[in-house]
Amino acid sequence: MTNQEKELLKWPESLPPPVQVTRLPKEIPLHHIDLIHDQDINNVLHALYFFSEDKYFFYYEYSNSKVPEGFSLEKLKLNGIDTKKYENFYYRRPWDDEKPEKYNYQQFTPANIEYTWQQDIVNKGPMYGRVQLELFEWKRKSIDVDQISEATKDTNPLILQPNMAGIGVDLYKLVRWVKNRFSK
Repeated sequence: MTNQEKELLKWPESLPPPVQVTRLPKEIPLHHIDLIHDQDINNVLHALYFFSEDKYFFYYEYSNSKVPEGFSLEKLKLNGIDTKKYENFYYRRPWDDEKPEKYNYQQFTPANIEYTWQQDIVNKGPMYGRVQLELFEWKRKSIDVDQISEATKDTNPLILQPNMAGIGVDLYKLVRWVKNRFSK
């Protein structure tokens, strides 16, 4: 970090200190191409579960009815992803068109346009819709159960109970343990 950047981050002394500073959750934009393949959907499920404080939004071009092959909202719902909230009047800020993960979307309704640059973005279009993605409660509970069952799984083949030699071996667990041990 350069000295100039440190100066930019400093709170101006001419202003009173803020009463409250709130860190907003990170917003993750997703597009059709991010939700086609099963592995991509599993990655989104993982992110929704383990990073639940972040907000995940699916953006789509509102006037374009062409949907890529393999994409379906029903497929998302069957996998446990809920499409909670639908919103319109989002427009993409003019950044780099080659990197859709860097797009910045802002909502401009006719009532809240204050500046000419906002009107220019609306005129150039297109308008995007936004859908908030969350896990269904049944999916969250299912993942919780899977996590708990993995954590409590007893894979130790040794049995420390009174028997002839003092130590016993569970042969079923021993076979699974050997397979798991040497398959990694």
